[in-house]
Amino acid sequence: MMNSGPISRHAIVGGALTLAGLFIFVWMIRIQTSESGKMLYDWAQANYKYSRRTIYPERGNIYDRWGHLMAGNTEVYELGADLRYVKDPQTVAMTVSSVLDLDYKEIYAALTIDFDPQHPAYPSPPRRKKSRKSRPVSGS
Repeated sequence: MMNSGPISRHAIVGGALTLAGLFIFVWMIRIQTSESGKMLYDWAQANYKYSRRTIYPERGNIYDRWGHLMAGNTEVYELGADLRYVKDPQTVAMTVSSVLDLDYKEIYAALTIDFDPQHPAYPSPPRRKKSRKSRPVSGS
């Protein structure tokens, strides 16, 4: 037996939404293929041009609680040399002073410091944590 009763609300809403979707689909095809759609596209290209560019914001300075500058907008590079392996400090000092436009005497003086692990120029080696001996687990 078929239900010949009134059409349910769900069927009406479903049919209306299906017709609305089909209408929008057909209308989009019509806009893209019609002559007025091509004129609209040409007008939009002429009036709404854009270019993509990346704008990097300027960063502010970061100060500690005593007012000392911790981070700023200037690029800073740190150059280091392991003095245990420097064989010719004159050549290294000459090259660094000419490339980086720094004072030769200061660089040479820094490169000829005798290796002393207690000197503040050398970082202290990392300390190992004392390992805890594992305790035997007693069985029950």
